[in-house]
Amino acid sequence: MHKGEFDNAIDDYTEAIKRNPNDADAYYVRGTAYLAKGEFDNAIDDYTEAIKRKKDYAGAYYVRGTAYVAKGDVYNAISDYNTTIKYKPDFAGVYVVRGLVCLHLRKWKRAKSDLMKARNLGVDIGAAFHEDYASVEDFEQEMGIQLPEGIAALLTS
Repeated sequence: MHKGEFDNAIDDYTEAIKRNPNDADAYYVRGTAYLAKGEFDNAIDDYTEAIKRKKDYAGAYYVRGTAYVAKGDVYNAISDYNTTIKYKPDFAGVYVVRGLVCLHLRKWKRAKSDLMKARNLGVDIGAAFHEDYASVEDFEQEMGIQLPEGIAALLTS
C-alpha cells in the first residue's frame, strides 16, 4: 500500500478479509486502496462494511465522506462528516472538509462555523483552502459565486 501498489494491496486485504471477515480495519484499508485508485464505489462499499463491524469507526465515516465528495454526492458526505464529529468531535480535519463542502453549497453560516472550529483546533485554514484552490478569486470563478467578505478573509488569513 505504502509503495503505491494498490492492486497488490487490494489482493492482500481481500485475502485478509477471507480469513477474518469481521476485521473492520481490513475493509477500511482495502477501501483506502480503492479510493487511491479512484474506484469510489468500491471504496464506499468497503468503508460501509468497516462501519457495519465497528459502528463508531470515525475514520471510516470520514474517508467514506471523502469518497462521496469525489463522486459529487455532497449530501451523503455531509452526513458522514456529521457522524465523524459525533464520534470524534476534536478531529479538526473533518471541520475543514465539511466547511469546504458547505462553501460549495452556499451554506455560509455552517461553512464559517466549521472553518472557525478547525482554526480553533489548530488548522491553518488558508493553507488547507489553498491545497484545492489557488485563490479565493479562482474558487469564486470556478463555482460562479461570490463568497461573503468574512469567509473570504478567513480563507486568506
